Amino acid sequence: MRTWWNRLLRRDDPTDWACWLAAWRLWLVAGLLGATLAAALYRVAPPPPRARAEVVVDHDLEAALPSGTDRQLFYYLSRENKKLEAVAWADDVLAPVAEALGASPAALRSGGPLVLRQEKDGLWHFWVTARPAARAQTVAALWARAFTDAAQAAIAAARQAQGYRGQHQALARTLAETRFLCAHLEQVQAELDAWPPPPDMTPWQAWALWERLAWLHGGVGDLPPWPAEPRAGEDVLRAAQALAEARAAACPQRLAALQADLDALAQAWAEADRAARGLSPYLSVTPTQIQAAGLPVAPAVGPGTYMVAGALLAWAVLGLGLLFRGGSEPCA
Repeated sequence: MRTWWNRLLRRDDPTDWACWLAAWRLWLVAGLLGATLAAALYRVAPPPPRARAEVVVDHDLEAALPSGTDRQLFYYLSRENKKLEAVAWADDVLAPVAEALGASPAALRSGGPLVLRQEKDGLWHFWVTARPAARAQTVAALWARAFTDAAQAAIAAARQAQGYRGQHQALARTLAETRFLCAHLEQVQAELDAWPPPPDMTPWQAWALWERLAWLHGGVGDLPPWPAEPRAGEDVLRAAQALAEARAAACPQRLAALQADLDALAQAWAEADRAARGLSPYLSVTPTQIQAAGLPVAPAVGPGTYMVAGALLAWAVLGLGLLFRGGSEPCA
């Protein structure tokens, strides 16, 4: 009963192992036998087919980072590719695939019939392993199409968010300028109320007051023609006072309207940012092979892999057999 234990612990002559390892014909026959059996198994029970859909992703680095260094470009591509991978494995993208395969999105993400690979030149390959081949093609097309639709919608939202950002910045500048002008109107009204200017007003002070009138006149066109001299023209003064009062009265409503527009724009910007999934607006996703009928199909594992695995298994079995062999002169 303890023969196998005694054989495991016994002291063999080192020349025995050298003799067994030198018997290349034995190892060759074992390897050929294992490879032949594996090839037969491949013919009898082949592995499931695997279909491949293809999508092209263009990052447009010239627009995204026009003056970026190689390091910046590398990290940018790495970051954007991770975002795209997150889109490809998102629940809403995997939902039609999970329904077709009868599995949950979580199970598909944890490893199984789906494989996503990023090839050179922006090629993204969506591999699906399933039986029969037509089903694998259908599911691969579903996955690639769902990814393309989700990515394109996110890119459109990113571009919309980029536009909202520019509008928000411009409107914020307008609001800041309007607040400044409304606050400045009080000073203008005080200077206009002090008209006519005192006789000892310096030319600089007269010019500054005339600048106030010019500011009130700008873009409105409801002031009468200016006189040649700042001290002349009571009709200009009265029109300027009325205009300053009208603008001051309109300031609260104008500021409130601008602030409301700014808040609405900020909300739309935030919603577009959420819909963008963090993708860059400079991306473009173009499907090249997502028609189920035309997708390439290949076995998930090739016959060469089977034969190599069979030969290795045969050598492992032979090695274990030699470990527990009997006799003291195996090569005699």
